[in-house]
Amino acid sequence: MRSKYTYDESGVTFFYYALTVLSLVVAPATVYMLFGKKNSDAGAKPKTPKVRARIPKKKSATPNLKLGLILAGWALIFLLSYKVKTTEVMEAKMWDPYEILGIDNGEKEETITRAYRKLSLKWHPDKVGKDLKEKAGEMMAEINRAHKTLTNAEARENYEKYGNPDGMQTQSMGIALPKLLVEAHTSPFVLALYGLVFG
Repeated sequence: MRSKYTYDESGVTFFYYALTVLSLVVAPATVYMLFGKKNSDAGAKPKTPKVRARIPKKKSATPNLKLGLILAGWALIFLLSYKVKTTEVMEAKMWDPYEILGIDNGEKEETITRAYRKLSLKWHPDKVGKDLKEKAGEMMAEINRAHKTLTNAEARENYEKYGNPDGMQTQSMGIALPKLLVEAHTSPFVLALYGLVFG
């Protein structure tokens, strides 16, 4: 079976990827900041005798920066979660000849032919009004394909094995990254970013 890869040009699955990566960074950082090692020796007495008076250390701005980054990370997580929840993902509908003909799975050939004739009379382009001609043409094509699939032994076997009367088809797989990240002219920048983050 051949596979075909598609990139997430519309940004639908990228939200899942970004949410996962961001959560893997922000959640542990939050736990470490809340429950990690505190400055426990700040109140302890110095082990060496005082020779001179100590100059009080200025408070570092690093904790405020860390807190700001963690809060920004959580804000992004909530924003991405909202986007994931509200974005509609279109699932591919499986083609079902039984559903098209309005019959149950495993029906006999007489029942299939009877349903085909009934639908052919209903949707024949010469039997419908002018406003339904285009839809009737599409429906007749689907009805003919469904009838052929269920009455032709080879097509029916292919449908039962592969879900398609034409046999095995190319499988399409989506990658949750925009194509821009994996194109040749941007790959050095992406590799440098990965090196900075994970290296």
